[in-house]
Parts: sequence; structure tokens; C-alpha cells
Amino acid sequence: MLRRKKPLQRKTSLRNKKPFWARTKHPHSANWDHQKAKGELARRKPMRKVSRARAKRIKTEYYPANNAYLSLPENQYCHLCISRTTGMTRDEMMRAFEKHQFSMEMLWTQFLLAGAQLSRSTEIHHCRGRAGKLLSDHRFFASSCRNCREWPHANPREARSLQFLASAAEWNTVPKNS
Repeated sequence: MLRRKKPLQRKTSLRNKKPFWARTKHPHSANWDHQKAKGELARRKPMRKVSRARAKRIKTEYYPANNAYLSLPENQYCHLCISRTTGMTRDEMMRAFEKHQFSMEMLWTQFLLAGAQLSRSTEIHHCRGRAGKLLSDHRFFASSCRNCREWPHANPREARSLQFLASAAEWNTVPKNS
């Protein structure tokens, strides 16, 4: 059996004058010093909004794809404005652009007759989501102006009928035929 040289002594009294919550330092209290104090846990860093890998992928894949898509002549103007004014679905509009049946003069006259304004596209709307490969898949891009950017999510039923928003089952899923 081991014998202690000194008897054990209590470091704190059995009855403290302050309650426990008043004895501990708290980040919102006036005496918090923002440094790791003796016996306290270090403050945690906030969680990253975008992981390093995702940020790298956005910089190397998405931005070049975005700029290339917006620089094409058929994507110079907002697809959402065109579709909402003419009543054409996204697929019909894209087919008309591919066959060169949709000239800019025709667009301007339709917009002037409808009393609408044709806006230049500044942003990309992802019709099917942005998860995984969909982030840079130009098949599911739609060029949009700042005014129309939030319209598909604010009016999902109408956006689905114009094919600017995928159904809930297809959202953020890559099609199997790709």
C-alpha cells in the first residue's frame, strides 16, 4: 500500500459564494477575453460555406463554362424574358435558336408589340440544379437577367410548364442518358 507524504487537500471550498453559471466565463459576458484561457476550450472557427474542393471546382470549371455560355449569340438576351413574353417553352426556344428561325429583329418586334423590354442576360439559371456534374452542364443552363433570376423559384408551377424548373423528382439528379 502506498502512503502519501501529504494529506489530500480540497482546492475549492464546499460552498462557493457564486453559483456555477456565474463562475464560468461565457463568450457573451463582459469578461470574455477571446483567447484560450487556462482550462477553457478554444473557440471554434465557423464552418466553411463552400468546401475547398468545391471552391476550386467552381473556379476552374464553372466560371469558364458560365462565361462561354453567356458569350454565345443566342444567350445574349434573357431566356426567361423571351419565354414569358412569347409563351414558348425552353426546348422550343432552343430549337428555334439552333435552326436560326429566331432572329433578333423578330424578337425585337415581338417585344415591342407586347410592350415588354428585352433584357441582356447577366446570370445563369440552373434549370435542373447545381449538384455534382450539373454545376457546369450547359444543357441545363438558361441565361437570365437580374430581374428574372428569382422568378422560377417564386413561380414554380409556371416555370415548370415553360421548362425552366425541373420537377422535384428530377431536381439535382443527372439524367441517365448523359
